[in-house]
Amino acid sequence: MKAIYCIGLCLFLGSCLLEDEKSIDLSVENAPLRWDTSSYYPKPAPLPEPIEIPCLDTIRNTYVLMPEEILVYSPDSCMLAFLAGPVARYRHGVLGDAIEAEELIILRDTSEYRIKLTEEYVFEDIAPRLVDIDQDGEWECVVIRSKQGVGGGIAIYKIIQDSLVEYAYVPEIGRPNRWLNIAAIADLDQDGIIEIAWVQAPHIGKYLKVAKFQEGALEALDYFSPVSNHQIGSKILDMSLLRLENGQKVLYIPHGDGNQVLGMVFQDSTWSQTRAIDLNVDYFTPLRDQIILP
Repeated sequence: MKAIYCIGLCLFLGSCLLEDEKSIDLSVENAPLRWDTSSYYPKPAPLPEPIEIPCLDTIRNTYVLMPEEILVYSPDSCMLAFLAGPVARYRHGVLGDAIEAEELIILRDTSEYRIKLTEEYVFEDIAPRLVDIDQDGEWECVVIRSKQGVGGGIAIYKIIQDSLVEYAYVPEIGRPNRWLNIAAIADLDQDGIIEIAWVQAPHIGKYLKVAKFQEGALEALDYFSPVSNHQIGSKILDMSLLRLENGQKVLYIPHGDGNQVLGMVFQDSTWSQTRAIDLNVDYFTPLRDQIILP
């Protein structure tokens, strides 16, 4: 089933509908993969009925949406997530303005679940990601969360006993006005455990890091530099591609200088570069619309 986005919204990843799961088949050699669709994770058991798709006007009248007005549906259309509560307290502005979100809203079945951050935090992100990261048959929500004085981190939320709670996290970078951008959420080394890959400080440090999922704090296992999957001022975060090639998952991501795209493999807890493709990267256009891979 395709994920449905309300008419008139700007889709986080630049297309109107998510791809069918059959087009993201890991059993097919070199099949194109997109980390954000969630379709290549084990599918959760659907609720008795998909949620009723609320009218955009109804959502606008109920919540204070972010300027982008992006609503993200799970691939089975049983869960809806979006950021809300715009605030200007963080004063960083890497995503094109100084407005960030203080609320995460999830609608499932007939229930609403809400996280409202305290004053020291914001969601420094464009939209949440719905993935079955622990492979238990239920969707988790992954979002970039930043904290005053120590910069960006990653928060993973889950509905447990009918409450939306923090389930796991990548700690903040540790310096003010430092941000990170998620590059992939997948079983990169095919050991049965999902990894999260991200670029720490894509404008300065340009470190590609990776951690295996577990409850609680996630610890980076390795890093590679320099890579960059974002340019200051851009709202495009989809600057990587994941493909299965010759039995390995290859993450394509721009070099830190923006003049090449690197093919990266994570195996035996280590990043290795397998390929470099010359390309003058446009950070205001999703990478998948710029590069042609055989």
